[in-house]
Amino acid sequence: MKILMTEKYMRNLIKISQNTIPFMYHVTSEQNVSLILKEGLKANRQQNGFTERWIGEYYRGRIPIFLSIEPWTVGNNFKAIKINTSGLRLVADIPSVVDNFAHYDEDNGVLWWEEENEHFAGSLVEYMEDGEISIDELLTSGEIIEAAIDITDTAAVLEDIPPERIIGVLDTYNKEKEENYNKEISEQFPDTSKGLEDDNPVSGIDY
Repeated sequence: MKILMTEKYMRNLIKISQNTIPFMYHVTSEQNVSLILKEGLKANRQQNGFTERWIGEYYRGRIPIFLSIEPWTVGNNFKAIKINTSGLRLVADIPSVVDNFAHYDEDNGVLWWEEENEHFAGSLVEYMEDGEISIDELLTSGEIIEAAIDITDTAAVLEDIPPERIIGVLDTYNKEKEENYNKEISEQFPDTSKGLEDDNPVSGIDY
């Protein structure tokens, strides 16, 4: 099924296919900044056991570095590391794709959407077969990776990012966006909105 490409999608598609996305951001705790500036960002960095297990399932046992187009975060103890992404191999931020109401079929290695939620898949709808899209395609197909980046505004990198690619460090706290985010979640999920001050919706976070 074909869908109309948005202006934003076309802009990002051209940038990604020509490898001209100049930069993205990795959001991390302020206490990590000095080490990152010295050593760069490391793929396969040890996470807590649960996080490592479910992310590793998507990425063939690897733990990627997550990047975002927007540098903001709702936590005031976080910073955004600005990264030169020209030449980096970007793949889909699969956890964020799943957040767009996708279901993960572990046995078959696919994501799928219920019919009434397919619009949350955005540009990925164009590439679905029987309402499904494979994890492998989200890691290897340029067009599908581009479509995933279009709906999440994020990406993942499966290799180390050396310190030479770091452009700078930004203070990212935005109180208005925090309040708007909390309000939106409270309205959508009233039973799960408690404790939002400890959460952060940006996939670029280094947990």
